[in-house]
Amino acid sequence: MNRYDLNTGLSVLTEGIEKQTHSKNGMLKVFSAGGTASGKSIGVEKNMNELRKIGYSVELLSVDDYSFGGKYAKENGISFDDPEYIDFETVRNDIEALEKGRNIFRKRYDFGDEPFYESEEIIFPPDILLVEGLFVLRDDLRDLADFKVFFDVGLHGWLLRRIFRDSERTEMKPANILSYCANVVEPKYRQWVLSTMQFADIVIENEYNPEVEANNSGRYEVQLKYKSSLNQAELVHELLKLGGDRLATVRQTDTYYNPRDRNLRETGESMRIREEYLRVIWTYKGPKNKEDSLSIRNKYEFEISEDDMNAFLDIYGEEIKVIKKTRTMFLLESLVITVDDVIRIKNGIEEILGTFLEFRTNTKTIDTRILIKKIESIMNNIGLESAKAENRSYVEM
Repeated sequence: MNRYDLNTGLSVLTEGIEKQTHSKNGMLKVFSAGGTASGKSIGVEKNMNELRKIGYSVELLSVDDYSFGGKYAKENGISFDDPEYIDFETVRNDIEALEKGRNIFRKRYDFGDEPFYESEEIIFPPDILLVEGLFVLRDDLRDLADFKVFFDVGLHGWLLRRIFRDSERTEMKPANILSYCANVVEPKYRQWVLSTMQFADIVIENEYNPEVEANNSGRYEVQLKYKSSLNQAELVHELLKLGGDRLATVRQTDTYYNPRDRNLRETGESMRIREEYLRVIWTYKGPKNKEDSLSIRNKYEFEISEDDMNAFLDIYGEEIKVIKKTRTMFLLESLVITVDDVIRIKNGIEEILGTFLEFRTNTKTIDTRILIKKIESIMNNIGLESAKAENRSYVEM
């Protein structure tokens, strides 16, 4: 079994299909499986467009369109991620009909309680039939395939893609998406889908690219941080003198994690669970885009339950560092300013990192020159005009 990155894999796939069309009489059947958000639908569509450019007639069947529906799932205690949710008999009948030269009507499913239905769109037998879905390399259908593909992606990548995608296109809250992924999608993938990778002729790895895909979060944070020679009480006093509105003082415990298959420090990302009184907050940050001394990066966070935290940690990875902070927050001149006393815990050893003054905003459209001048003015008024900006995050220190 050969493994390829996405672009190389799609080229190899097209070449392999072309070779097989020369040696096969009749319709060539290419089956593509893989987990959720692995890129199989997009990859298969790209492959279809490329084959059509070459001159082949190509049709695509998505096995998701043969779903029994939400009512059936509830009555039988199954989920969209169980193979019993799919009417494999009808899928098989349609593929065999096309192979025998007969037309079929395209099936449609509206992702509701009702089962799939037969649309008025006619599918004529093509040169090449592409079939994609979670379960197409299982025993129910695999024997029909002439060429088999598996799209693979690590948990970190598909989880972020699902959260970004589903919070945008569905009415689900991010915390509910995370809960469903941790409690249903991941265990069902390992139960039903992962083992079918062994039957693939090629595996296409479509890993998450944080430099590009973190933008799909749609949210940003802009930060500028200084290590202070003043202690927290002195900084609080100076900010109050400047007219800052004191918002709150909180104690935060931030635990950072690496997924099992990658080192987020190498990619510039971070994954964090923050515990703050009775609140638990899940936070992802993409790579930094430094502009002058500012740190600009994508950020996505939401509150979760303790049960969801435990379910997430069961599937995700390992703890790498703990940061404890006593944080006092101010609002001054439209800036959120925090005064942080910071302790780092690594391998069970505590170390005082110091007191920091952090300026934050959550918009990327701000004029950074104006922002920096505003921050410099505040620093001068506090008496920290000679302090150097700290470009590292607390977890990087």
